[in-house]
Amino acid sequence: MSDVTSLADALSSSVIDDTVLHERHGPFMELARRLLGVQSNIYGYMEIWPTAFRSYNLMVPNFFNVPFPLLGLRPDAGLLGTAMYASSRAAQCMYCSAHSCTIAQRGGADIETLQQALNPEAAASAGVRAVLQVAAGMSTMPPSLTPVEVEDFYDHYGQQAADWLGHAVAMMGFLNKMMDAMGVDLEAKLVDEIQAVAGASDWTPGRHRVVQDERSFHAATSPKRTLLSMLPFMPFAIRQDGLWTRGVPTNGRKAVALLEELTGYGFPMVGRIRQGRIVRTLTTMLRDNLSPTESRLGVATKHMAGVVYAIGIGNDELRRGSESMARESGVRDLSRCHDIAAEYVVLEDASFIDAFFRDDEPRFKAVMLLTKAMVPSPSNVTPLVIEAVQDALEPAEIIELVTWLSLLSLLHRLRVLQDASSQV
Repeated sequence: MSDVTSLADALSSSVIDDTVLHERHGPFMELARRLLGVQSNIYGYMEIWPTAFRSYNLMVPNFFNVPFPLLGLRPDAGLLGTAMYASSRAAQCMYCSAHSCTIAQRGGADIETLQQALNPEAAASAGVRAVLQVAAGMSTMPPSLTPVEVEDFYDHYGQQAADWLGHAVAMMGFLNKMMDAMGVDLEAKLVDEIQAVAGASDWTPGRHRVVQDERSFHAATSPKRTLLSMLPFMPFAIRQDGLWTRGVPTNGRKAVALLEELTGYGFPMVGRIRQGRIVRTLTTMLRDNLSPTESRLGVATKHMAGVVYAIGIGNDELRRGSESMARESGVRDLSRCHDIAAEYVVLEDASFIDAFFRDDEPRFKAVMLLTKAMVPSPSNVTPLVIEAVQDALEPAEIIELVTWLSLLSLLHRLRVLQDASSQV
């Protein structure tokens, strides 16, 4: 058996190096470095399948509503970061907990609030308590969000600000799932910055190694100064965003129709989104991740994985959509997917895995093992799972599958909020 302990380890020889990354995406990387202080170690992995890197750079600035939170407009960067931090702690993604903690700190969040993020009842105000409760309720597995908490949340912040906070927590569904499943290394300089705050609530790096590197560090400053330092790189990002989203509507009804035409499923939760910026971004991400020409794994395989994942997380809307798209892609029998979803697969037991997947092809087995491993929060990507995917899948296919399941996790959190809101 391989001695690697994470997908990040398994893919280390395929990581795209910094020189190439900066040639292709330098302005995006500088924008993120000014917000976080460091260059995230995930970038080189995402670029193995470039659609993943593009999806990330579409999602983060748009779901964070840059530049408005850095200007202090409600919700400001500190409050958004607080919601992202509480969400990541609830999902037990220690990588994203560290990153969102530094965003919150740099955005001016109350330090005591961050230290009490796991204990909403100790919040300094009813408004902060409402944010912490919604962030945690959307992010636990299974979700624990209640209509009462949602009503309280919207009463405190109003529709627009509450929506943006909810979108930030939904975005963390993608980031929590990807970073946790990959087991990517944490950046030591960032850990040093957040240790005193996050450590007060028993944060540890968990499965993520803390590594030193020689990359430059962007010291913390005020949000407005951070924004000023980002300005030279923003024209490139705005231009790329426009190119990537060209022809994609901001109207929810039109977006659903476009997705129905392109994928065979309209993703109704997209049609319920009120902010056009989010509608366009999410529609573009779905279009690109389900493009047959961009897929290395094959869209039919992704849809079968989607069925297993949606059943595992208990999302009937995503299950129905994945089944519909799978049939549209030519899959006639989904019974094996349902069997896999229903079975408790012991991912630490080689004999169990061999017996359960005895008649399956190695490629299908690897996809389903990784899918099952990514259902819980935190993920359970064991050495046996890593060995199977290394043997059967190409690096780009692994990143593609992780990206797709992470996008489904974003949609799941969005649906959790929409479901609870509809009961208010």
